[in-house]
Amino acid sequence: MRLRAIVVITFTLIATISDLAGKGQTDKKVQNEHLTKKNPFARGDKSAFERGEYIYSRKCVKCHGEKGDGTGSILEGVKVPVFNNGYFSEKEDGHVFRIVEQGLPDTLMPSFGPGSDDILSAGDIWKLIVFMRRRFGEKIPYEYLAKKSPFARGDKSALERGEYIYSRKCVKCHGEKGDGAGSILKGVKMPVFNNGYFSEKEDGQVFWIVEHGLSGTLMPSYGPGSDDILSADDVWKVIVFMRTRFGEKIPYEYLAKKNPFARSDKSALGRGEYIYSRKCVKCHGEKGDGTGSILKGIKMPVFNKEYFSKKEDGYIFWIIEQGLPDTLMSSFGPGSAEVLSSDDIWKTIAFTHDKFGK
Repeated sequence: MRLRAIVVITFTLIATISDLAGKGQTDKKVQNEHLTKKNPFARGDKSAFERGEYIYSRKCVKCHGEKGDGTGSILEGVKVPVFNNGYFSEKEDGHVFRIVEQGLPDTLMPSFGPGSDDILSAGDIWKLIVFMRRRFGEKIPYEYLAKKSPFARGDKSALERGEYIYSRKCVKCHGEKGDGAGSILKGVKMPVFNNGYFSEKEDGQVFWIVEHGLSGTLMPSYGPGSDDILSADDVWKVIVFMRTRFGEKIPYEYLAKKNPFARSDKSALGRGEYIYSRKCVKCHGEKGDGTGSILKGIKMPVFNKEYFSKKEDGYIFWIIEQGLPDTLMSSFGPGSAEVLSSDDIWKTIAFTHDKFGK
């Protein structure tokens, strides 16, 4: 009888341990899924910012304070995280989303997700994150987000000047490859300059970071009043260089390519439309707005007049042919699983320009 009881207890323990292990794996999977989430609202979205500000004032300010410094009225003496660039530079938007939605066990941070006493919709959580990053993280004025680089990415002179400045001012921290592996900051977490980084930031946002620095981090200011001033033109040229070298990694010769098919060429447009419907629509959507059927919740570029005004045809050709590392954009060039001829790529570009870029 005693032996039977021991056997039953043993099997019960094994089942419990298996359940816990399985739950641990599931929890880890859920966490990883959250980390890949992208905010569907741009940081320059004024409506999202204002809604986020309203939510913060109603749900967050009493603990986290008006300045995001943890000096809210109801938590005297309790240590609360300080919202600044140091805080947000270490956390993806999906990470912050998970904290707000699920709360933090063993802390005073409650859940605002399904099943909680005080539910926020997913949209409102994303808008709250837009507000917090803008207000407490980067503190970037709207007018900076609207700034456009006066130098084209194919401007060889601008690229060479930007490369020179990067080698003198930036490489010691950010590294030759933009991977944060500079010589003087061993062991310090640095942003990695790649397509993932630049796809989330407007040129004006990067300009502001270089000009003003980032409080709560080691990023200094290079604007007026700093010890090491760069002119506005030089800041723009550094941005041109960094986007080209570390973001898109586009060779000069591609930027100079011209589409051999006119946008009035009906045959080319028809072929481009066919290819778009077979290869592109499932991710980029019928309207080119990134609302394709297979990438729900993933932030995608929106094809519109502004998008095409920033990109030369040769630049788009390179993206389609080579793909974009660190993103979900695959290659359609030689050696890829789905090859498109050069003519078909040009025709797809002609179609997307005509359809979405007017």
